[in-house]
Amino acid sequence: MKSKEEIQSIIGINVKRAREKAGLSQFDLGLESDLHRNMIDLVERGQTMPTVYTLIKIAKALETSLAELTKGVE
Repeated sequence: MKSKEEIQSIIGINVKRAREKAGLSQFDLGLESDLHRNMIDLVERGQTMPTVYTLIKIAKALETSLAELTKGVE
C-alpha cells in the first residue's frame, strides 16, 4: 500500500493535470468548486489530504470523475 504522502502527491498531480486540461487557473477552480485558491494549491502540491467531499467538489467543477482524480492510488 502506498504511503499517505504518496497518495497526496498522486492526487495533487491528477488535480493539476485536470485543471490545466480544463484551462482553469487555481483561482478559477476555487471559484467553480467553492473552495479557496489556497486549498487548491495545497492539494496540487500534495501538502494536504483532501476529503472526499473536497474531491467531489473539485471533480464536479472540472467535469471529471473521482476515479480520474484518484487514478494511480490503488
